[in-house]
Amino acid sequence: LERYEAALADFELCGDELECARTRSNALQTLIYLSRYDDALRWADAAREVFLRCGEPLRLARLDGNRANLYYRQDRLEEAIALYEDIERRFAELGQPRDIAAVLRNKAVCQLGLSQFDAALETHRQARAFCVAHNMAGLAAECDYTIANLHHQRGDYLLARSLYRDARREARRLGDAYHAALCDLDEAELLLDLNLSKEAASNARRAARVFRRLGLGVESTKAQVFSALAVAAMGATRGALRALSSAQ
Repeated sequence: LERYEAALADFELCGDELECARTRSNALQTLIYLSRYDDALRWADAAREVFLRCGEPLRLARLDGNRANLYYRQDRLEEAIALYEDIERRFAELGQPRDIAAVLRNKAVCQLGLSQFDAALETHRQARAFCVAHNMAGLAAECDYTIANLHHQRGDYLLARSLYRDARREARRLGDAYHAALCDLDEAELLLDLNLSKEAASNARRAARVFRRLGLGVESTKAQVFSALAVAAMGATRGALRALSSAQ
């Protein structure tokens, strides 16, 4: 974010409004991960005004993709799905396969959040096939993670654990620490459901370390909560209460 802000200051000094808009648009995901939603919306509105005036349909579509991502982080899932579906059509018209793959995957995550399991699985499979067909290994690996999470949410624990292991291994191979840690985080929740408290605590702590290193407050807090629940289940009530208080 510091780099984006420095670039923005330079472009403003040069009077280059299009590069200012591009910088604000590209920085949105960073602001979202930092939970600075109001700032993200202000930057999105400023960028939209410029892109509309300059006739930039691709940049407008990508900007709206980031806005949909913001809605997802705020649990505004219906709004996010509606926007993803609109963007998918626009990216298809503009011939942007990588953008289409990301939108499909993100839409499926929202469908899962609404317990639309069949629709989510179908969208995930469509997204994964699209990624494989267009040689996008990183996005295919992200699809593998979300498919594992879908089976977890449906209660298919044995299959979900196997898929989490495969997705984590592939994420690490690709150097994707974020999705590897997400596998640890979600598997920790699954292990809590199975009363495998020691394993759950180990997964949650490992995930928390990665998320703290990446500066991701929402994910690291979730990991801290799962760790506290696992510790409580093993009888360490005081330690669990301290962790929950910190998370709160």
